[in-house]
Amino acid sequence: GAANAALTEGDGSVKRASLTLGTSASALYWFCQRHGIEPRAFQSEGCIPPEELAWVAGLFDGEGSVNLKFWSNHPRCLHGAWGLHASITNTHAPTILAVREILGFGRVTREERPPPRRPVYDWKVESKKAERFLRLIEPFAVTKREQIRLALDGTRIRRESPRSGGGRGKGGPVITPETHARLFLVRENIKRLNHHLPLLGDVAHG
Repeated sequence: GAANAALTEGDGSVKRASLTLGTSASALYWFCQRHGIEPRAFQSEGCIPPEELAWVAGLFDGEGSVNLKFWSNHPRCLHGAWGLHASITNTHAPTILAVREILGFGRVTREERPPPRRPVYDWKVESKKAERFLRLIEPFAVTKREQIRLALDGTRIRRESPRSGGGRGKGGPVITPETHARLFLVRENIKRLNHHLPLLGDVAHG
């Protein structure tokens, strides 16, 4: 009863509920899964308050990055593979942990640096989770809104590309050279926006 109340009342924060109940967050996650309790961290993104998404978007505008990565020798795809990555970096651990708690997904890492520099904390997502994240914050982003739109264009271009090749066999499906060229253009334009340079070519938003 106390656990259910702590998790479903107020802001539904697993972290705050664990402090209230004097237990660990991991134990509460297990308890929720076993008893069918659904705190906000387990709910769909539609349940995240807009003001919290706006806070994350503002943090991403200042401390975040998004990019398309290309692996020329990807083992599952002839001629290389593409992936979408997004991250938020900060030296204040509670800030990065708050991003993870608000969204309910993503990976947090810590990188040590020589003193007197403080450790750096990263919240990272890739592939479908990166796309989900960008769609969540796009309506609230300002500084990096165009980078977000270009990155989402890249996922659309890759998804809609005609495929050929081996399917599940060796090498996997191959996207066309034209698609590769468009994706390289998207990647380059994201970099150019980050450096306040004019865009090359034209990639229409979908």
